[in-house]
Amino acid sequence: MSPFTSYPLTKLDAAGISESKSSEQGYYDYIVVGGGTAGCVLASCLSEDPGVKVLLLERGNARRGWTTRVPLLSTNFLGDEDAAYTWSFTPLTNLTNNPRLTMVTGMGLWRWFVNHSMAYRRGYPQDYDLWSACGRKGWSYKEIEGYFKKSKRFAGTPERNHHGAHGERIVRDTGDLYFPSAHGCVDACTSLGLPYSLHMNAPETSMNVCGKLDFTIDLSSHRNSTFHAFLPQKVASERKSQLHLCTRAAVTALDVDGDPNYPSVSGVSFRAAERTKRHTMLVLSAR
Repeated sequence: MSPFTSYPLTKLDAAGISESKSSEQGYYDYIVVGGGTAGCVLASCLSEDPGVKVLLLERGNARRGWTTRVPLLSTNFLGDEDAAYTWSFTPLTNLTNNPRLTMVTGMGLWRWFVNHSMAYRRGYPQDYDLWSACGRKGWSYKEIEGYFKKSKRFAGTPERNHHGAHGERIVRDTGDLYFPSAHGCVDACTSLGLPYSLHMNAPETSMNVCGKLDFTIDLSSHRNSTFHAFLPQKVASERKSQLHLCTRAAVTALDVDGDPNYPSVSGVSFRAAERTKRHTMLVLSAR
């Protein structure tokens, strides 16, 4: 793929329903709302079937500039309105002086992956098992671990069976601790009884440890987010007839119908997510 080829994004007008009743425009088999980690993975997996049409709607932009590949620059989300959406809220009133705190959520394709420092974490198995015990069928860690492995390509010699070797997402072990101060932190933690772990994503690793994380860095030492891994330009270009990626689209409503006891969503409404207030509402229906 030529470096001068633009990323294939779909305009908002081309994603909405056409005024022509005979047109197929605006009708999709799957609509994915939000282009974060799950959204990028879903859009990629669903569009593997050439017989279906998939639409991905994301409020932010594609975030493909060179600064998004530099962690020190891309993490400046408070100084970049395109990187994150921030809002203030008042916390619990029993806090001193009742301060207003700032909350932040990532924006753009790959969402928070553009703002954090490429650390790779799966979460704790205990949390997944608790969700399963609460009735979320299929969410126990044992049931979902295979999906983590399937999506992951560990750039190194897998030392344990929790690594994947053939997935889209490259994860690396960066070797020994680089900064001398890091060794001091480890010594301080172990002196307090916290064990040091080399495998933070291993299911047997305790929640109360200090350790060295794996990072989503590709073989060229570039950030390898879910966007780069699952929706790279080559994939988006090859599937542009059945996969439409629409940025700057803010979803405003869900079209719910069917049995009131078992409702289903047949479409969404969305508008241009610009800073101006003059927007045109577009309605989109899914088959």
